[in-house]
Amino acid sequence: MRSRPSYLMITLIIAVMSLACEKSGPPMDIKSQTESGRAMSTGEAKADGNAISWDDPAGDAADVSNVPGWPRPDIIKVRAEGKEGFIHFEVRTASPLTNFFDYIDPVGKKRGEVLVSFLVDTDNNTATGARPLSGDRNRTTGFEYEIKVLLGYEYVDRESGAAMFNTGNIVFDAAKYDIKSNVADYHIWRLLEGLRRENVRRDPSDSEKKFREFVDMGSDSIRIRVPYSILGLKSGDKIRVCFKDELQGVGDDYSGEAVLKLE
Repeated sequence: MRSRPSYLMITLIIAVMSLACEKSGPPMDIKSQTESGRAMSTGEAKADGNAISWDDPAGDAADVSNVPGWPRPDIIKVRAEGKEGFIHFEVRTASPLTNFFDYIDPVGKKRGEVLVSFLVDTDNNTATGARPLSGDRNRTTGFEYEIKVLLGYEYVDRESGAAMFNTGNIVFDAAKYDIKSNVADYHIWRLLEGLRRENVRRDPSDSEKKFREFVDMGSDSIRIRVPYSILGLKSGDKIRVCFKDELQGVGDDYSGEAVLKLE
């Protein structure tokens, strides 16, 4: 005659099963290429003349399981400098950006991406400002602005002739459009309490006026210039900055923070 499982044993089995479910979580499309399955942390900031820079680990760009072979940009270096009325951010990649832009997925789709996010604390005071939607809530706090650098395309509808300029997390049918150019852009968000944010327009009276003229794209680099005036800054101010490699896979790791004096 078999003995019946005790109440204590049943309780223990349920607890173990619950813990396993909690740890496994829902399936994810993005898979990190690192050994541990977690995204590598970005590097610490270091002085670079009047600028600051970060070395980002090579090889941490994540695969996307439903888009096999997609050559997403792998960031290897980031630099920030304040001069001539602008914050200059430069992002360098391990391979030419054309590898990303030329890619068409197995079902004929073209894709854009969010490349990197910068956090800016305009008064260098962690007691003011807010925090972004992702990140360590105890560390990535006290920032006034988030700046996202986006990759995309300028393209034309083959049937209607309508021209479009779209960047970020976009997907469209490559057979229906002619690509005029590969483009990069950036968006600025003002961070608010309660994980809220609002879009900062270059010209409040003209929603179509973008920041794209302040973006330069090289073969393996993107440089953006953010006007001091848009962020309420001036020469002589000190700001706190850090960044997040948006393509590094699972995790909310931001780089080490640094204080940058604006010239």
